[in-house]
Amino acid sequence: MTAENYLQKLTADKNKITLFLHILIILSALFIFFHKLDSAGIWYDESFTSAITDHSFTDMIRLTAGDNHPPLYYLIVNIFKTLFGRSLFVLRSVSALFALFLVMLGIGPVRTVFGNRTGIIYSTLTAIMPVFNSFAQDARMYSMACFFVTASALSGYIACTENKKTCWIWTALFAAASAYTHVYGALAVSFIYLFLLLLIIFKYKKCFFYYLFTSLVIVSAYLPWTFVIYHQSLRVLKDFWIPKIDAVAFFMLFQYIYTEKFFYFSYSAFSIAGSVFLNLILLKGLINMIKNRNREGMAALLCLSVFLSVLISGIIASVLLKPVFLSRFLFITFGLPVIAVSYGIKTIKNRYIASASYLIIIALALFQIFLMHNKNFNGSSYEASGYIEQRIRAGDVFIHATEQSMGVFNYYFPGYRHYLYLKPGFYGYSNYDVFKPDTQTGSDLNDFLKNKERFWMTNYIEHLNVIPQKKIAQSGDFKKIYYAVFTSDNLFNTITVSCHERTDIKIPLKKGSIKVNINNIMKNKKGRIIVRIYDHFLFEYRNALIKAYLFNKDDMFLLNGKIVLKKPEKYLIEELIKKNPGIKEMILSLYKRSPDPDYYIFKNNRNVPLINQVINVIDNKYSRAVEIKDDSLTCEFDNLPYGEYLVECLHDENLNNFLDFKGLRITEGYGISVNTLNILPDFEVNSFMLDSDEKSVSVNMRYY
Repeated sequence: MTAENYLQKLTADKNKITLFLHILIILSALFIFFHKLDSAGIWYDESFTSAITDHSFTDMIRLTAGDNHPPLYYLIVNIFKTLFGRSLFVLRSVSALFALFLVMLGIGPVRTVFGNRTGIIYSTLTAIMPVFNSFAQDARMYSMACFFVTASALSGYIACTENKKTCWIWTALFAAASAYTHVYGALAVSFIYLFLLLLIIFKYKKCFFYYLFTSLVIVSAYLPWTFVIYHQSLRVLKDFWIPKIDAVAFFMLFQYIYTEKFFYFSYSAFSIAGSVFLNLILLKGLINMIKNRNREGMAALLCLSVFLSVLISGIIASVLLKPVFLSRFLFITFGLPVIAVSYGIKTIKNRYIASASYLIIIALALFQIFLMHNKNFNGSSYEASGYIEQRIRAGDVFIHATEQSMGVFNYYFPGYRHYLYLKPGFYGYSNYDVFKPDTQTGSDLNDFLKNKERFWMTNYIEHLNVIPQKKIAQSGDFKKIYYAVFTSDNLFNTITVSCHERTDIKIPLKKGSIKVNINNIMKNKKGRIIVRIYDHFLFEYRNALIKAYLFNKDDMFLLNGKIVLKKPEKYLIEELIKKNPGIKEMILSLYKRSPDPDYYIFKNNRNVPLINQVINVIDNKYSRAVEIKDDSLTCEFDNLPYGEYLVECLHDENLNNFLDFKGLRITEGYGISVNTLNILPDFEVNSFMLDSDEKSVSVNMRYY
């Protein structure tokens, strides 16, 4: 059918409503995919896309060969950036555009194979399902790969059943594009051609010549990249970051279509209910596919078979070789099960039940979208970069403890020097050459910081690496002057930022106040809320005492602000006494002088009551006991020197001033500043910087 004949058929009187509905869905998808396209901050994979697409075509191909993905997506993004600029909107618009093309398949090949109703259902689902929306606004190759794979399967089936040369040409083009967009795309195309071969052998033998010819064309086109794939596979088999498949991975995959790309913090009762309902519809469709082996049923079976084959292959490879399975990798085949679900709804004979099923799927998707509305799952890179931008100076440099923070801040602060710290012998999982010339990698911090007056340290909680902080603290050459933690709806993407100056630079002593806002209090419980604030020395020394007491370890002490298996250095004790002269005698009575004059060691006969007394003094230095009147309260601490602090809140139900445990389980409400996932506080994670006259801090109480 020519394009002119197709258009005449589509605009015939009986199809005008279908055309109107398709246009309405496409316009709605256009708004959904492009609305607030650049509102969320960038995350590491997107920063990689931005960095690699700043290079020339030949360099991009060379750099992708040293990474894990094929180059086609990056080449297209590069063209877009050249034509329309280098903004984040343009960077993400390629994904949004291909997501729109995916929706538009409903008015084209889906409608051709399955009819008007199935085409409408398919277009609606690909436009409204949360995971399609999430990837449409992500500067990665997944939406593009999903379009190419889905178009390959549909055009291949049409080519097979109608044996038209133009359809086979389109099939070959889509298949080659799929393979050059993602490795899973190459896997999906392999299964598409395998199942097309089975159709040809058993039913459409006249298509064999075109099938063989296009197969040879695709293999020839992809052959140069197979050598790259081989070397990439060797690297992955040696060491890669993807975790092993477990129950969580299957739980994620089951409801992934109703969540966003990171899944965590976005699933709900609606996503579970919607996924159950979709699978029931899919099962209904599968029964019809097997019973009624007509043109539509065979096409739906082809789509579902390719999806399941890619899924099973990924799982088998992950179990037998190396974990290579991620839900977002499988997403590139999600257009295929959506076709099968759309077919399943069409096969429901009772039109009222079919319409109700269609509306239930849409309603659950809308409920889920409402829950995720205005939430930021990419992380708080916008806020963190804004914080740095207000304080950064010419000549400042960056040290990044993780590749995630390196990529993000390389994007927001081009032209500055960036250094990614890697443990000796570890070379990372990405090709960091894409971030050159601004970025270098290594493990020699001293060499990088030579002749530097100030630097910024960044870290991601999900991939927390404290080695650089420890090395710099132990050198004693720098002191921390700014510190902030930025959280988002995806707590794994929490970012820590700190600024350090050389110790010979003097900063005038200033004081301010901290206002603590405590939320989620279970006011039906009796007792009171105890609010405590610790500076770095108080907090770490208190932990050192507790651990030494609990574990009875003579060699477990504090070194440069961290618990290590060494004797405590003299300067730490003296600094603590200097800051807290009222407990000098108590502290010194716990120790005896070491043969090494730079150390103190515990006395052999520990004075346990005295240890408890020192801990109580530390706890009560900055402490308030507040009566519970509502599910939230506020208290304020004044006249605190500028610096880093941590807030701890406990719901003291039995008025004993302690956090009660039953075994290892906390039995009273507890909360810490910077509301992260860790149960017990960590100063690096849960501290904040007081660097203004007043600092507001929110603490969410948790009950276990």
